[in-house]
Amino acid sequence: MKNDDLVKRITDLAERNMKEREKVNTLIEIAFEDIRDGNLDLEFREVKERSTPHNACAIDGSRYIVPLRDSVFVIARAVAVRGEDKEGEKDIPPQIEEEFKIASNYYDENVIGNKSILLMLYLETTLLNKCEGSDVIMIDGPLIDPPTYYEDPHVDDFPDLSDYVKFRADVLMQKKRNSAIIGISKRFSQRFLINYLMNRGLKQISKATENFIVSMLFLKYRKYKNMYDSSLYLGPIRWEDSLRDRRVNELDSLEVAYSAYKRYFQDELEITSFYYQRDLASPIGRIDVLSKKGEDPEKDLTFVDRWALPGLREITIINKLADDLSNVSRNESERLISLYNMIISKELLDDEFLLKRISK
Repeated sequence: MKNDDLVKRITDLAERNMKEREKVNTLIEIAFEDIRDGNLDLEFREVKERSTPHNACAIDGSRYIVPLRDSVFVIARAVAVRGEDKEGEKDIPPQIEEEFKIASNYYDENVIGNKSILLMLYLETTLLNKCEGSDVIMIDGPLIDPPTYYEDPHVDDFPDLSDYVKFRADVLMQKKRNSAIIGISKRFSQRFLINYLMNRGLKQISKATENFIVSMLFLKYRKYKNMYDSSLYLGPIRWEDSLRDRRVNELDSLEVAYSAYKRYFQDELEITSFYYQRDLASPIGRIDVLSKKGEDPEKDLTFVDRWALPGLREITIINKLADDLSNVSRNESERLISLYNMIISKELLDDEFLLKRISK
């Protein structure tokens, strides 16, 4: 392709994107004015109330996938970190709870990739049972996770999706009897807010990303109120309403997943989401609150705000610690794989071992 043609195509693309951005900015301004003027059942609020003394528990997990010659190796770990709020003083005990599993299989790496997510989430869900005595449990990621529901094959050493959904739903229902249950999402793969605004007439906003819309609305509100250091949240986004009135494709698969959970929730529980920011310089997180029907989900945001620190991607300090401690590093995985290969090599027959060395 000639340089002139290449420059023209890039210029045309840039101009189209700038025009689309101008349209989106106009729609954001309309949405902000509607929120500001109280024309929507969506509003900004400052977190003013302080949580009562309580025990908290944060859960996070990770997994590491390594393709080997004839199989795929998966290392998964989940960690629970506790926090204690006693009469205004916060403390984080050094003891942690941990679930750890190593698995391998010969299936395609893509299949094992999906299964490894389920394995990690299964370990995270198992740790919910070890948060006994906690007034609030804060889980990294959406409460309904994975966000997509798919038919998956059975693979030895990995949980099946249907079994995982039943297990997680049962545990969530059990823990909800005595604890607030919260999910903290750092990424907005489900565009709840865009879906909400599209249902209120702003159809062209569908071309924008959720993160951009949320960030701009928070910035505009903080500038309007001259409120840069306060904790703010935007909501509520009720999952029942959003999934019933779907306008964005990303919610189609989530509706299937949510329906699967609702069969076990027996119409007793529901999920409501809020967007939360500790201060102007902090990332925005989506807070999913599991609540009983008729219960006020907003009150549980005081727990998040109590443990939040400015600038943390994980939002709260105990979720940050759980994230750090659950991380499976490359060095750790390489040591485990070396041990695995050494043990396998000892068990191989001479001909098999020679074939393995030649094929490297």
